[in-house]
Amino acid sequence: IRKIKDDDLESVLGIAVKAFTPIHESFKSLMGHNIFQMVYPNWIESQNNYIRELFLDCNKDNFFVAERNGNIVGFISLLIEEGKDKAEIGINAILPEYFRQGIGTQMYKFALNYMKDKGVKLVEVSTGGDDSHIAARNAYIKAGFTTSLPLVKFYKKL
Repeated sequence: IRKIKDDDLESVLGIAVKAFTPIHESFKSLMGHNIFQMVYPNWIESQNNYIRELFLDCNKDNFFVAERNGNIVGFISLLIEEGKDKAEIGINAILPEYFRQGIGTQMYKFALNYMKDKGVKLVEVSTGGDDSHIAARNAYIKAGFTTSLPLVKFYKKL
């Protein structure tokens, strides 16, 4: 696991699309096509723009990639504000073909140690409650997150 470099961005964007496509397909199934299109009209473009903003605006010192055999296979962003005791694990993903190989565990362990060294006392991470997020929830539990808050989001097309 190492800090992101300028020429890593395209790999990170590709990983995000591969990792989050099944999640968005699940959302479309749960929400129905019409509401999904209203909530996530251009999810790939929006997601890529968000990652680019993090890459450019957020401190690159808080954005990392995971490598396996010289290839980028995952990434993790950390949202840390100077002087604050609380931080957040931001958008993160691993290529699906590298699931269950310990990469997520390594990334979260690295991130938690990194934030602890920065003086962070409380770390937050968010994920979905649907079946497409089971792997993420399990990874966070394995990383030691023990307290969760169940939230429900409703939509109504007018």
